Amino acid sequence: GRPGSSINQKAMAVLKQYGLPVCPVPVIRRAALSDAFTDGRAVVELEPNGKAAGEITRSWAWIMKQCK
Repeated sequence: GRPGSSINQKAMAVLKQYGLPVCPVPVIRRAALSDAFTDGRAVVELEPNGKAAGEITRSWAWIMKQCK
């Protein structure tokens, strides 16, 4: 998602209309994500206590619960 944009909420609303599960944790485009991917690392390796790492960790936890 884009920080400060309503596009995230709009996209979630559309997906919910189709009955699709929507992760409640938005993953925002952050510099740490780009920097980590450029280096071939995960964002939790680059900035383990940063906002991007928290978003990725929380979204992954939600995804794993959906697989059970």
